[in-house]
Amino acid sequence: MLALSDEIKMRGFKVNPQILKISDSLIDVGNKLQNIDENKKINQVCKTNIEDVKLAVKYFFSENYKIHDIPYLSFYHLRKNTNIPVIKMVDPFELPLFFENHPESLFFGYLIAKLINETKRKVFFTGIVINDIITELSVCSYAHEITHSLLDSLNGAINDYYNSEILSEFNELIVAHLLSDDERILRTYDSYRVHEFNYLINRVKNYKPAFDDIDDVLEDCKYVTSMIRTYNLFSEYYYGSEGTKQYIISRINEIFAGKSTVEELLSEFMDVSEPSQSLTFSKKAFDYFERKN
Repeated sequence: MLALSDEIKMRGFKVNPQILKISDSLIDVGNKLQNIDENKKINQVCKTNIEDVKLAVKYFFSENYKIHDIPYLSFYHLRKNTNIPVIKMVDPFELPLFFENHPESLFFGYLIAKLINETKRKVFFTGIVINDIITELSVCSYAHEITHSLLDSLNGAINDYYNSEILSEFNELIVAHLLSDDERILRTYDSYRVHEFNYLINRVKNYKPAFDDIDDVLEDCKYVTSMIRTYNLFSEYYYGSEGTKQYIISRINEIFAGKSTVEELLSEFMDVSEPSQSLTFSKKAFDYFERKN
């Protein structure tokens, strides 16, 4: 397994990310969000089937984005104990889908990728894994990993490791918003993220180099940064005019086409200087969490 520093370098991110300095004010914000969340009723999500999940995500992407093929790595079985690697460009929805049991998180999922240093194309994909408990939230998870495949297959789409979850989480939010008119699924998603945010900021704040793995804390920093900036961007989309919504989607399409970066999009809506200096929820994002039905 690659060390995080090697993975960051191979994926083309800015090297040597710094551990976030979690301020007391950010801890206070997390507590306020937790209090808001606890005062809201979260409805149960419904079980569904994987075919409906696939159809929903395919429809979402076809309606909003122009997607590109991605490099798929498979193996051709030549004879006993001999497998030949085969690489071909495929639609991301052609990636094999696998399932793991994770009852603690209905949002569980990850993209199976292989990094190869000796070739021109550094990242190859072999499949997508999601939770074997198939619910309405599985649509969010699948959309998240499809977004990762589109971004991770491009060189230079994301400059900063800490921003590498933003568009995947942004598409999760849009999908959750579209799935139910009463925002039942969206609010369930928000509740999950608020709990995760508080857990992560406290882990980062209490990081002890003598006991904690540096790669783990940097990954926590990535999710904290991405979560804040995702909600800052999504609140612009959520409260924006139809023109604003279409503009944000068009800018994401430019990123998928290799014509722009995530950082260039973010800079139009928020401060994207060093996270420790600028990391906070916007007023519009906080208003979003406080919204009423």
